Amino acid sequence: MSKIFNIELGANFLETAANILCQEHFTRTAILPNKRSCRELKKHILTNAKTAFLPQIVFLSDCIGFDSHQITFEIINILKDRYTELPINILYDLSFSIGDLIKNFVLNNSDYSALRAHVPVELTKYWEITEILFRETLKNSKIVNAINVTKQKIQAFIEKNAQAALLGLSPVNYYTKKLIERVLATNNGIIITCGMESDSLNGQLAKNTFNKAPIFTNVPRETFSPEVKQCTFTSRTEEAIAISTAVRESLARKKSVMVVSPDKSLTRQIQAHLKKWNIIADSSIGKSFSQTHAGILFSLILDMIDSSFETNSVINVLKMSAFKEEIIELELWLRKKQAVSPNFFEATKIQDEKYHPAPNILNCSDKLSQISVLDGRHLLADWLDFCLQYVVLIDENAAAQIREISQSFYQYSNKLPEMTFSEFAVFFKTYVAEQNCTQAQGFTPNVTILGAIEAQLLHADKVIIAEANEQAWTTQNNHDCWITPAMRRKLNIPSADIENEFLQCVFERLINKSDVLITRADIVDGAKQQPYKFYEKLATSKRIEKANDITELLLALKQNCSRKHLKFQPPCPPTNVRPTKMYASDVELLFNNPYAFYAKKILNLRELPHVNEHENIRGKYIHDVLSDFVKYSHDKTDAKALSEIAAKTLQNNWLSPLNFGIWYFRIKKIFAFITANMVNNVISYPEHNGACSINIDSKNSIELAARADRIDVSLDGEISIIDYKTGITPSKTNTISGDKPQLSIEAAIGLNNGFHIDATNVVKMSFWKLDGKNAGGTILDVATNAEEIAQAVANMLEKLSFTIGEYNVRGAPYNINIHAEYGDAYKHLARVKEWYNAE
Repeated sequence: MSKIFNIELGANFLETAANILCQEHFTRTAILPNKRSCRELKKHILTNAKTAFLPQIVFLSDCIGFDSHQITFEIINILKDRYTELPINILYDLSFSIGDLIKNFVLNNSDYSALRAHVPVELTKYWEITEILFRETLKNSKIVNAINVTKQKIQAFIEKNAQAALLGLSPVNYYTKKLIERVLATNNGIIITCGMESDSLNGQLAKNTFNKAPIFTNVPRETFSPEVKQCTFTSRTEEAIAISTAVRESLARKKSVMVVSPDKSLTRQIQAHLKKWNIIADSSIGKSFSQTHAGILFSLILDMIDSSFETNSVINVLKMSAFKEEIIELELWLRKKQAVSPNFFEATKIQDEKYHPAPNILNCSDKLSQISVLDGRHLLADWLDFCLQYVVLIDENAAAQIREISQSFYQYSNKLPEMTFSEFAVFFKTYVAEQNCTQAQGFTPNVTILGAIEAQLLHADKVIIAEANEQAWTTQNNHDCWITPAMRRKLNIPSADIENEFLQCVFERLINKSDVLITRADIVDGAKQQPYKFYEKLATSKRIEKANDITELLLALKQNCSRKHLKFQPPCPPTNVRPTKMYASDVELLFNNPYAFYAKKILNLRELPHVNEHENIRGKYIHDVLSDFVKYSHDKTDAKALSEIAAKTLQNNWLSPLNFGIWYFRIKKIFAFITANMVNNVISYPEHNGACSINIDSKNSIELAARADRIDVSLDGEISIIDYKTGITPSKTNTISGDKPQLSIEAAIGLNNGFHIDATNVVKMSFWKLDGKNAGGTILDVATNAEEIAQAVANMLEKLSFTIGEYNVRGAPYNINIHAEYGDAYKHLARVKEWYNAE
């Protein structure tokens, strides 16, 4: 029978495991969860004086592989044939999502046919096309063959390693469970686990996994008393400073230190503070390819080619070369010229006695211009090779790194449809550039920053468990947005609850080390955080001391700092500079967050656009399509005409590919809902602007302006005001009361003929909620007659008059509401975190 060895909590797991393998004279395969633990085990075995052999050491994810690229690219071809109108970037996103769904089923041996039975009732209609799409992919012979090959490969691996040594493996999916069961059923296997002596969750998990094992061997650890300290800080910055200080202190005492952080943002701050002391931590997090030198260079080259070698784009590329200073001189000279050609090669035909570009600049410019430009559609590999010609001119090492990270895409390039250069650029920036990679560099010995799962097997003299907050140490979201948590449980796919159980076990293993410091920030990004529940539970049963030394050090640093924290002082500008013209959105902002109104309307500040802000892009896309449809279509019930306008709008805009493939099908339902609820016997005004003047008192007035999404005027001259909502829809109560004034302001403008449509009889105002669920949308009628309209307008004007009187007449200061759902962009401007923490 196979032997089970239990290493007690807090012991050096891999060193003890290496001693066990040496004592057992184990020469077969040892399987561990990850690559770093494989390296550590090999080191411990080689330093063991009792052995001169080395078993084959492998990590599980390398053995139980899943060729996601092959399946994904086959899905792309299927979808390309069926949905010809889909832009290729959306096609990629949808294909990768379905590939992840298939991966879930394969690695957990779930039944595809059971999928439909577990779809929630409220999502049944939405899932119809998803199910059709999913099952279409499973009818493809190449995909089915790839899935079967993967399953056979995994099964063969399990059979081959029936007598292997399993170190620290948890039953996270079907195949790891089967591997554990197979080793238990044989005579010569070894299983090394941890914490079975514990009565807590960690021990229960181990006992439940190995409860049928006939052999149990306990390996005691060296006797020591765990020393656990904890410290709570007011901000994440303070936490990062404290952790980096503790790391430096441990290194000065010749001790190894391991920081365990589930939060990448905190990890980057810790690395930055350590770097100030020339300490380079070996971090398992790595960075995305787009953040590396090679990734930045390649992205700039893509922009350069896509812009047809526009002057600024070429200069940005050349700044990455060895002659950066000379390029800056060239840039300054070009700026002084009265007219610069938009094409770089034309701009650098210099005839100026005062400036002569360096020979290497002209040489590089000539080579750039001599490389032939590909036109039309080509395979991904062809475009990649074409771009690499430019990379090699600037940095040969970067070209080698790009080839390495793109290797898997070379393999399947011919499975993708041919694409234009713009499509290739979107594909690379979206998928290839975001792959995780590690850069070869020297690390400071004895200091590592690891993720939670990886850290449980490794050892250090001091362990720092960072960000012990509920939000950081629990998994809230699924790995994909196709399967709800309830569906995951029914389909035997690990849910967030199961993953949280594993995290609790990891936390327990770490907290039982000999020297532990637990840190957390009470406030993160201006929001108060809750301590990790499992940590609080352990704190009640263990004697955990406060890390007074760290607290005193940070206090001393603060006292020596000349900067003083001040409470927030709301701005109070003179009344003569306060705006007297407001749009509906401005009024709502003033009601909810006066400081944000001040920053936007008086300081005239605007937030920079967000990257991949897909929700806003979706709403803008739907609004643009419906505006053109109402404006240009003669038959407003013509679904075909709406589809043509939608396809044209889609082709003219590069929308964010982030999850677009999934909500694309919801958009089709939205358009069906629109045509089903439109009528032809009205005159419609899409995206229509209007304004009117409102008297606040005998001396003061304000001009209200708004853009109505749609105004319908019947043959009787009755006005219906419609507002499209692709996100949160205000309630009828809040709209009538004036708290959500959008529709009421538009109604007031309509009653005063502010829209100039030869009608003033407003009888209806409605929200059309366009969510793509069920029927595609719902209509919320806020008011359906003139009396209700008049009451809503009166409530809005009463609240508006009081608010404008406070600010424009009586000169009230613009205070900030840090809990408001509006104006988040201006919290940083108000230094909310600084004065909030100071209080």
